[in-house]
Amino acid sequence: VHGRIEKNQPTVMDVTREQLLSFSEAKLCKYFATLGQKALNDENLAREIASRLEFLTFLRDKMSSTNRQLVEKATLVLCNTAYNHPPPMPDMFLDVIMPEAIRVMESPNQDTSTYANLVFYFNYWADHASHRPKMLALGCLAPLVSVMRSGDPLKDSHFAALAVAKLVGDEENHEALEPGPHTKTIFKMFVMMLECAIDGKSLVIPGMPYTEYAKVFNTISGIERLRVSDRNKAALSQENLIPMLIRGCSQSDGVCRILFLKAIWHLSFVEPSKSQIRENSAFISDLVRWQTSEDKEIQKCAHGILFEISDHSRAFKQPESTSSVLDGHVMLSYCWANQSTVLQVNNGLKSQSIKAWIDVEQMSGSTLEAMAAAVESASVVVIGLSEQYKKSTACRTEAEYAYALRKPLLPILLQKNYKPDGWLGACLGSKLYIDFSDPTQFTQKLSALMNELKNLGAAASDTTAFAVQKAKHLTWSNEELQKWLAQNGGISHVGESWNGIDGECLATILELSPLEKIAFLRTEFQLSLPEALKLVYRFKSLT
Repeated sequence: VHGRIEKNQPTVMDVTREQLLSFSEAKLCKYFATLGQKALNDENLAREIASRLEFLTFLRDKMSSTNRQLVEKATLVLCNTAYNHPPPMPDMFLDVIMPEAIRVMESPNQDTSTYANLVFYFNYWADHASHRPKMLALGCLAPLVSVMRSGDPLKDSHFAALAVAKLVGDEENHEALEPGPHTKTIFKMFVMMLECAIDGKSLVIPGMPYTEYAKVFNTISGIERLRVSDRNKAALSQENLIPMLIRGCSQSDGVCRILFLKAIWHLSFVEPSKSQIRENSAFISDLVRWQTSEDKEIQKCAHGILFEISDHSRAFKQPESTSSVLDGHVMLSYCWANQSTVLQVNNGLKSQSIKAWIDVEQMSGSTLEAMAAAVESASVVVIGLSEQYKKSTACRTEAEYAYALRKPLLPILLQKNYKPDGWLGACLGSKLYIDFSDPTQFTQKLSALMNELKNLGAAASDTTAFAVQKAKHLTWSNEELQKWLAQNGGISHVGESWNGIDGECLATILELSPLEKIAFLRTEFQLSLPEALKLVYRFKSLT
């Protein structure tokens, strides 16, 4: 038997279960490591490994302490085999090693190094979205939460926190992250880990006899999962995460900068993050510059953050009208993961002569500006409900902007059994949705959508009259312009530099690009950068 193992050619028939009990530590580890490598692509072998681990576990209480440690060593060897396998892991192999790894973590009087090793492996597997449902189903969360709340650095409680964040951080108000001293400590630790990652330092935790290099990708992936829930956003904001993320943006480029910007965009929906961003004039200048970046993702994030920290409420009031919904367009707001169904809805509306706006057909220039214009001119905004919609910053920006403008919102369900919560639930309130999650019912549901759109027509805005109203600024006198600036322009005082400027002069300013407008307003009218940004944003109500 020993010879076959040394040649890396063991088969399950070579060794009886009873013989495993007589193996030395080195021999047992070699045995399971070799079998584990083969079992990655052999379900029958994986089942046999599972049965042998269960046999050893059954006998664990009757074993000597040395043999109990051998079981744990075998488990760690299999975990290491899985760690070295390119993700994703086969489900069958996860079924083999995770239950035993959980049993090892939950066993009393476990040594801290075993905890630390298993927590490391769990954190690694939680990086991959395809592993998370399986890990949760097998019960990985409870032992990780226990280690996380222990705050024991010797057990790698910081990695346990990362793993918990990756597994359930995006769920709204999950009990594992209930507010309290434990979670406050965890959020502080995330900020500390990120600081170490940004500075390229080793992460040194008091009481830990070794250092662990905290990489940006590992830390930011945990933060990325936490940032979906507004409760988590607020907790992270309270720990001054925004200044750290802004530092990361300025010190990085490419993919890392995008990761930082996406995190900032998510946090910009809540206070105190929103105020912290507004107060950082250097970062605002960077965002303005990045709006013209060659990288489309950086452009999108910069536009999104600037849009969020501006005041969404438009100065104008849309007049009430009894006009039909057909007078304006129906905007389809959705996540691209659900695009195929929404394209069908779009085609169905067109077949009924309903003018619909969808981003794949009518996007040009800045994505965010096109979205804002589409929302402003919409009679009704159809919201495509799904988990991915709720998690998307761009979708949240669309929905909350439509809500701020008091546009009629009509939800349609695109993900079976999905129930909106968090910010999306608050936006929609008790509105009933039309269920498009079953493709076989599409025709009937499209008919229901058409009926609902016609019902909403009585309350829909008259976008034609609205467009006429917006054009009135061309005839403004200087007095009327100054009145608008004082009431709606976000300027604390209108100085003499505005004397003589009327509607026709304003029309010339409005023809400038956003960056040109900002530079012109700061130079000619001595506006601060925040004032210039807000005014340029509010100019959109006039164009």
